[in-house]
Amino acid sequence: MSFINKKHSGFSLLEVLISLFIMVIGLLGMAQLQLISLQTGHGAYQRSQAAILAVELAERMRGNSDGVVGGSYRADSWDDWLSTPCAVDSDCSSAEDIAANDLFHWRSHVIAGLPGAIGSIHLVNGINVVRLQWTEQVLQDRSSSNSDDANNDGAELHEYSLPVIP
Repeated sequence: MSFINKKHSGFSLLEVLISLFIMVIGLLGMAQLQLISLQTGHGAYQRSQAAILAVELAERMRGNSDGVVGGSYRADSWDDWLSTPCAVDSDCSSAEDIAANDLFHWRSHVIAGLPGAIGSIHLVNGINVVRLQWTEQVLQDRSSSNSDDANNDGAELHEYSLPVIP
């Protein structure tokens, strides 16, 4: 009895191709997880910067309670804080000058620490509220909990508010 020896050629190559395909899918998934992680970390950094900046102004306001009571810390526009009346911090003598100087320095810190952000201070029910707004880039396929905040370009508007009682 003679046996015919048949070779199974190409079967190993098919196993290797399937293994490579599975490995590539896994690597793409890991790359996407890394991207989401980086973006989430940057978003957390921006939120913590907003909190730090709001607390900074709150402390400045608590240090100048006469300026807060007099309404010197409120302005209609972010652009109202473009200049300071004091050449040096020690030149500020009145509560209004100190408030203008504080707002000028705070504005420059916000611009440096949270690019693209705008700040405002409003009186709500007798309490001054420091508010920061900024735009954060998000992944296109990430759904927003508030559809009004989601733009077509993948940006979400974020806001941080801090009530300040002098």
